[in-house]
Amino acid sequence: MQVGNGATKICSYLNENKIPIPSIYKHQKGLKFNCPTVKYDQRITYQVEKGDSLVAIADKYQSTVKEIIQYNSIESEEITEGQIIIIPVVHVWRTNTIYNLLKNEVYIGTLIQHKNEIISYKNKKERTIPKEQRIVVPHCHEAIIDKETWNIVSARFERYRKVKSNKKGEISLFSGKLKCGCCGHALYRDYHERGNKTYSYWLCGNRYGTAKFLCNNKKLVNEQEIEKIILDEINKELNIYYDKSLVEEKYYEHKVVNSLEDEIKLLQKEKKELENNISKKQNTISLLYEDRANGIIDLTEFTMIKNKNSIDIGHFQERLKNIESELLDLNKKKLEKYDTEKILKKYKKIESLTRNILDEFISKIHIGYYNSETKTRKMEIEWNIST
Repeated sequence: MQVGNGATKICSYLNENKIPIPSIYKHQKGLKFNCPTVKYDQRITYQVEKGDSLVAIADKYQSTVKEIIQYNSIESEEITEGQIIIIPVVHVWRTNTIYNLLKNEVYIGTLIQHKNEIISYKNKKERTIPKEQRIVVPHCHEAIIDKETWNIVSARFERYRKVKSNKKGEISLFSGKLKCGCCGHALYRDYHERGNKTYSYWLCGNRYGTAKFLCNNKKLVNEQEIEKIILDEINKELNIYYDKSLVEEKYYEHKVVNSLEDEIKLLQKEKKELENNISKKQNTISLLYEDRANGIIDLTEFTMIKNKNSIDIGHFQERLKNIESELLDLNKKKLEKYDTEKILKKYKKIESLTRNILDEFISKIHIGYYNSETKTRKMEIEWNIST
């Protein structure tokens, strides 16, 4: 490993040489350490590329051919270009981990304490303490990095720090909305300036953050391209809603809403009757105790009548649970229909997207592979409306 390499090259070197990440290394050494951010059941969706072999794929993702064959239920090691396989993956180095290690002052002999504190004796959650309020003790132990090298690295971090928002301090239109359709990781936004224009694009955070080690969803997607597709899809939904040829369908939907309300009323009526029956049965059991105490009925009669009423109460209570569940589902469907109609009625046609409009219509957007032959990319939308 050469001196002067960046975090990406360091990350790539560590992954290629199968060096365990810090949390795994601590476990291997028998140390009691738990990292809440480490996912122990990580899986990657991989599209086989030309010239790929299971041996090469397994080696690249630190898996084994046997594990891949068993997990995908395939009969041999033969794979074809374009085939989709699921790969069980071990934990890999990420550039963020490298950056955190390079910024850790413990390596220059500084001890930092009181980084976190419990909010209160009632609330056991922890909060992060601002840097200026932490306890910092320099020269506490032997340094493994000299101060001069540390200052050089710190200066570089300050110089090359990326700004997440634009020049106006605005958050991106798609921030938190885009997911990789292959591995499920959030997409990462980057941009470059050419002349007086700024061009934004998105790429898989798993691929970017691991020096291209995880996920082969490699082609960048232009932000304007996503915006155009999403705008078209939203307007399609609006066109369907306002299309005069769908009067009959709208009438049917109206009937569906009415039938939902009728079903809710019937269930509510049955629920009330069941509650009354349970109350009557419980009163009967209470009177039985009095009759038994007064000698009006013997033990055999008491036991038989009590058991029968208790069984009836059990059946009634079981039905009540089912009714509560059914009512919850029906009310949810009813609200979804009303919420969808409320949103759609606000707009006729949308000329440009805003963050508010996007939040109303869409929860997540999954960006899949780019097919170089058809020049298309699969994109799935999680709607907030009942489409």
